[in-house]
Amino acid sequence: MVEKKILSKVVMLGDMGVGKTTLLNKFLGEKSSGKATVGQDFRKKDLKIGNAMVTLQVWDPAGQEKFQALGFAFYRGSNACLLAFDVSNKASFDKLDEWKKNFLEHASPAEPSKFPFILVGNKTDLARVVSEKDARDWCAKNGGCAYFETCATTGDGVEQAFGKCAELTAKSDESDAFGMPTSLGGATGAMKLDQASS
Repeated sequence: MVEKKILSKVVMLGDMGVGKTTLLNKFLGEKSSGKATVGQDFRKKDLKIGNAMVTLQVWDPAGQEKFQALGFAFYRGSNACLLAFDVSNKASFDKLDEWKKNFLEHASPAEPSKFPFILVGNKTDLARVVSEKDARDWCAKNGGCAYFETCATTGDGVEQAFGKCAELTAKSDESDAFGMPTSLGGATGAMKLDQASS
């Protein structure tokens, strides 16, 4: 049987401390170290979307300002961008426009207005200062991107947010996909991943 294989590079962006790495660890079923990301980190996970197997290659650049310039080089070739903020931290929400602008400048997608962004409001277990309406209004002003509220510690909403990244990729241009016998699996997929990140 031949199934469609889709390889998707997703970059997670947001201020330091909003919980990006903890979200990724929860999605992957791994324990969080509680330490800030230094430099870049990327990991991958396969998700079945319809008749396609989507391999999400999720990049988690450091949120500290001194490391941000290092991350710019890794934006190119991205298929989606997950923007995260902390619902208990207004400053992290106010920085979303800057994160989005920097991403588009350095990723240089062919059609910036159509590039898929996913917004994630994390730490819903804390006292919130950013309302869901504020977040959805931001989405409406930014091309109608999808919005998810998450709690990285409990896992609420995490699968749905990353699943949306995979879903958007599965619906994207067929040139991003290639047919592959399921028995070949990893080796060919890994080769394609390297090409996608170049």
